[in-house]
Amino acid sequence: MSAMNVKIDKFSGRNSFGLWQIKMKALLKQQSLWAPLSKDKGGDAAEMATFEEKAHSTILLCLEDEVIIDVSDQTTVAGLWKKLESWYMTKSLQKKLLLKRRLFALRMQPDTRLKDHLDQLNSILLDLRNIDVKVEDEDDALLLLVSLPQSYENFVESFIINKDKVTLEEVRYALHSRELRRQAGDTATDNQAVGLVASGSNRLRHSNNKNKRLFSKGPKPDDICNYSEDDIKSKQGVALVDGGDTCL
Repeated sequence: MSAMNVKIDKFSGRNSFGLWQIKMKALLKQQSLWAPLSKDKGGDAAEMATFEEKAHSTILLCLEDEVIIDVSDQTTVAGLWKKLESWYMTKSLQKKLLLKRRLFALRMQPDTRLKDHLDQLNSILLDLRNIDVKVEDEDDALLLLVSLPQSYENFVESFIINKDKVTLEEVRYALHSRELRRQAGDTATDNQAVGLVASGSNRLRHSNNKNKRLFSKGPKPDDICNYSEDDIKSKQGVALVDGGDTCL
């Protein structure tokens, strides 16, 4: 079975380190390069040295230049991994303040997709968990509701009515359901429009066929000059010759 060609976004120091680390760990395991970072480092020494070099270079290739400069002194994969964690998973008060500020200031813009907004929230919550900061689930749920734009006002009001408590999972599920209903509504509207166009075309086709039948009952263009005005009025339909001129 051939290996998958997997790419992950490079870590820049500005995107989520926790999310990047999860993806990086999965990539190393997928390429059978996780052994140098695992507790069990048994095996052939030459083989382990090869794994070490490949894992080290793979991690470096998944870092932006400014991050590589900061960790360029680390020649082993274990040292590189540890330094990244010490720099970007620090549990300092400053880090906690920064992440909580991002969490409380999070707002969904009108042109932002719901999925992108939820991903952004999940990324912040993941970074908080990685530095052992716990935010109550109900607080997460309420923060998500507060972060929604004005267009979600009716949804929020109807969702919280008659509720004493709420979970983040409930809010996510309700938002996904709303999004699916909205997409279904758009599709239905499009289908109705297509139906109206098709119906209109059928009516036009039916009208043209009816006119043709009426025309066939009237005088033929070649014979119209043989009729008097009274005769023409008594015939069904209106007879025209090429160019729109009559012979009367």
